[in-house]
Amino acid sequence: MRGRIRPIDPLIRSKPALVAAVAVLALSVAPAAHAQTGKTTFPYTFINPNGSKTIIPSEPKRVVLTGQSLQELDTVISLGVHPVGSLGRPDLLGAGTNGYPLWLNHSELSGVTNIGNGSPDFESVAALKPDLIVEYSTFPASEIAQLQAIAPTVEVDPGLTAPKRFPWEDTLFPLAPLFNATARAHQILDRIRDRTTALAGFAKGTSLAILFPEDGYQNFVEVTANQSLGALFENAGMNIAGPLPGGPAATPSGNILQSTELLPTVTASKVYFPLSDTGVTEAGVKALPLYPKIPAVSKGQAYFNDWWAAGPIGTADALSQLQKQMFGVTGFEATLAGVAKQKSSGGVADIDVGPTEKRVCWDIATTGYIGHPDTTSIVNAKGIRIFALGKGYHTTGCASIKRTAARKLLASPQHYRLSIDTTHTDTHTKPATTVTTVNVQGAVGLQSPSFFGNGKDKPFTFKP
Repeated sequence: MRGRIRPIDPLIRSKPALVAAVAVLALSVAPAAHAQTGKTTFPYTFINPNGSKTIIPSEPKRVVLTGQSLQELDTVISLGVHPVGSLGRPDLLGAGTNGYPLWLNHSELSGVTNIGNGSPDFESVAALKPDLIVEYSTFPASEIAQLQAIAPTVEVDPGLTAPKRFPWEDTLFPLAPLFNATARAHQILDRIRDRTTALAGFAKGTSLAILFPEDGYQNFVEVTANQSLGALFENAGMNIAGPLPGGPAATPSGNILQSTELLPTVTASKVYFPLSDTGVTEAGVKALPLYPKIPAVSKGQAYFNDWWAAGPIGTADALSQLQKQMFGVTGFEATLAGVAKQKSSGGVADIDVGPTEKRVCWDIATTGYIGHPDTTSIVNAKGIRIFALGKGYHTTGCASIKRTAARKLLASPQHYRLSIDTTHTDTHTKPATTVTTVNVQGAVGLQSPSFFGNGKDKPFTFKP
């Protein structure tokens, strides 16, 4: 049977398995290179996707969300906003019984009132006395009009199809000015992109097929790079396979419903089966007669894990899980704090250590002037260099390292510092002397999916 094209709802995914955070990163101490600054002036005119305008008289304090909760609630919380109410969608994979994302913890959702499941209860919305309502532009005009009668209502685009972009970008950036969080929004995107760039040292050039089993295993959905999961891996340098030969072409949404008969034609070097809670299991997929015929399966390169429609927090959580599962890579983050006598305002670094503990890749960026950096390195508590991470204050690369050094870092990251120093020769002395100045140092910790300052983060502190 040949596959048929069907644009499925990309917002329906599966339950996540949360990763425990060893250390967390607050963006306030890690300004991104592309962050924008500037305070929003109110009244503020918000331009909706259809060109209509919504006037916001003052900075919103009581926000109600009536869009799809898995993405919208996640995204708004990542901006540092704590909504008073939100629509629930318990019917979507990845949602708890309250209809909210399973990857958000209790404190992040504390005080958020459910204003309906699937569609908003207008009396519940009004009872919360919101000063801003956030709706999806794809919802009926009649519903938006009813919400506008309660409070200023803005519409955002769900952003479902865009190569190498995340769907939540189309919610994150339009909303950010309403909460004076434009710089934070750019930091969030930069952080995700830094993470994927650092992973690219291990993943680049790998081909990946992403297949969602459906319909009692009779068909599967082939996901292309236009979807959030495809974008995540593509930004990490992987090649997203598809469409399959013999099957239909991609739909505008990037999803293709293919027949299970086409499984042997999957030639990608890795194949990933995101699971769901609708009866599709790893055992069920492996029991398919044609499953062993997939070339990646015979090479031990088939992976099973959960995926869901998410905002930035959920995306970071997924990346933390999948990089370790697919590539055996453990990730680190370091916050950089400038020394007072220097002009540096700080920075951020992503460090990935490979499965053999013999290779490290990094993506480092600082903001502000730090002189002419000579070496970026990991140092121990005594200031002794453990291994170098290239030269420059904005550098990306990979290198071989000593396994013993990597193991020490993996075991106790809090005992180490990321250091950027400058070595120069003073020709005014007789004889000339070489001087090394530590310009920037920062704390190191295991990567956490929640690095967006969403209420539970604690910034690293470092006093040079």
